[in-house]
Amino acid sequence: WTVENASTFDVTLNSINSSDYFATMCVPYEVTMPANITAYTISSVDATTATAASAATAGSNLTAGTPVVLEGKASSVTMNINTGVAPVATPVTGNLTGTFTDLTGLTASTDYFLGTDDSKVGFFKWDQTTLTANHAYIEASKVSSVKGFYLDLGDADGINEIMRNGGNEEMSAVYDLSGRRVVKPTKGLYIVNGKKVVK
Repeated sequence: WTVENASTFDVTLNSINSSDYFATMCVPYEVTMPANITAYTISSVDATTATAASAATAGSNLTAGTPVVLEGKASSVTMNINTGVAPVATPVTGNLTGTFTDLTGLTASTDYFLGTDDSKVGFFKWDQTTLTANHAYIEASKVSSVKGFYLDLGDADGINEIMRNGGNEEMSAVYDLSGRRVVKPTKGLYIVNGKKVVK
C-alpha cells in the first residue's frame, strides 16, 4: 500500500430536475468551491422556518467542518482541498448537524434528511436510520414537530416548513377552491385531504 496526500475529492449531487442538483456535505478540511456550485448553511431554525445563508460560492473557501447544503448544475463536482489548512476533529456545531463518520441509530421518525417530495428538494423525515460519512441533517431537537422543510433558494434564501400541523397528518397536496394545486399557500382557505383548511 502507498499512502498519498489527497488534494481533491469528488462529491455526487442528486438530480431534482434537468438542471438542479443537491447534496449535503461536511468534511474535516477546508475546500475551495468549484464553479457552478453554492454551499448553504442553516443560519436559524424556529417553529415555522429554517433559514439558509450562503456559506461559500465558486472560488471562495468553505471552512473545515462546516455542514452545508450544496446546490449545483451537475451530478458530480470535484472539490479542491486546501492542504495548507489543518483539518478539524469534529464538525462545526450549528442548526445543520454534520458527521465525518457513518452514523447509525438515527431517529428516522423525527430527524430530517435531504430528499425530495413531488420533485421539490428539502429536509424530510426518512425511513432509514444510517447516514453515511461526510453528510449533514437537521436534528429533531432543533425544530418543532413538522413533516419537513422545502428548500427555497430563489429570491430569498430559506427553507420553509411543509406543514404546521405538528406532524400529525401525512404530507398532502394543497389546492385552492378552484382546484388548482398551490405550492406555497398564503393566508386563506384551501383543500387538503378533501377537507377545507384555513391557513
